[in-house]
Amino acid sequence: MQPQQARETLDKHLLLLHRTAKPVAIQETVADSFHGGAAFKNDINFIPAGADSTCEWKEPLSFLRVELDPQTVKEIADKENLSSRLDLSYYLRNQDYKMQQLLLWLSEEVEQGNPQGKLYIDSVTNLIIYQILK
Repeated sequence: MQPQQARETLDKHLLLLHRTAKPVAIQETVADSFHGGAAFKNDINFIPAGADSTCEWKEPLSFLRVELDPQTVKEIADKENLSSRLDLSYYLRNQDYKMQQLLLWLSEEVEQGNPQGKLYIDSVTNLIIYQILK
């Protein structure tokens, strides 16, 4: 994406995987908390549903965006006895190899037209949600 400012209040949980090869200076405000710095390739942001979010960058930026339905997250938390972890907090520019791999698998499947079917997409999505909750 070209340099810009993005502002939104989310009704879904948001995961972003930064894909730009070189670091990009970025300014983010989430839940009234400001964070300036650089986004590096494979940094992961998580912003929970309902959070106000603003992000500004001055150089081209590439990222993978995945939105997760809060009801689906709650259902998985209930099934896995993780309901106590549903009070989700945001995190910015985390390095998490497992989450990175899951997001890349999901992206690859979608880009290829979902050849492995709904069960594969649902399974990878469930693993992503489990990783967020743990």
